[in-house]
Amino acid sequence: MSQAIDAEPGAVPMSTGDRLASLHERWIVHSSEAGASDAVYATLREGIILGHLRPGDGLIEEHVARQFGVSRTPVREALQRLRAEGLAKPIGRRGLVVRTVSEEEMAEVYTVRAMLDGLAARLAATIALPSEIVHLRWINQGIEEAYRHGDTQEMSKRSLEFHTTVARASRNGLIDQFNTQILDRVQRFSQSLYGRADRSCTMIHEHDLLIAALEAHDPDEAERIAREHVSMAHTLRIEILHDVQAADEKSD
Repeated sequence: MSQAIDAEPGAVPMSTGDRLASLHERWIVHSSEAGASDAVYATLREGIILGHLRPGDGLIEEHVARQFGVSRTPVREALQRLRAEGLAKPIGRRGLVVRTVSEEEMAEVYTVRAMLDGLAARLAATIALPSEIVHLRWINQGIEEAYRHGDTQEMSKRSLEFHTTVARASRNGLIDQFNTQILDRVQRFSQSLYGRADRSCTMIHEHDLLIAALEAHDPDEAERIAREHVSMAHTLRIEILHDVQAADEKSD
């Protein structure tokens, strides 16, 4: 379950090596800003979170070191950080692989997210500035425009911006911090959610309802809408996960 864009019909599927190579531009950026170990970690972590590296992809010290042109020591340090963070796991003698997101982990993430988003919306409803309300409306209009153009990547990007803006409007630093961590995990789930026309339209409408509750300074309604919004997303994520698992079983 990743956010990587599927190949065009008839295209040759990308190998793990190809997907590592696709991170080259991000590696250039990170290596210019940090030491080797931190740069390898940041590049691989970004690749996993954004779905460029997929569950089951091997993270072999030698291969990663050769791809990024560094020694194996900083790679080893970076991989251990990814393992400690739960983004990679050991598998036999192959080293590490990108860890698959389980249904249980998905439930854990969405349980916390519902609570966090609900609290952020409740607080924001009492203190959000008019300029923040205007900004949220502008973001949602961008999501609708991206939907009309079939741009699921832009929809995902702007949806993350929407929820980040609500969190920051709560004026609570811990909520903002935890929201960033939760959204990092959410980004590991399938982007197929934004390819579902029914969910896309509902999501835009739910955002409009939340904006209205914030503008009306109605904390109870804002919290209710925010929680239900997350619950609906969780339900659809589970449906998508089951569909993918069923397809995998048929192909075995």
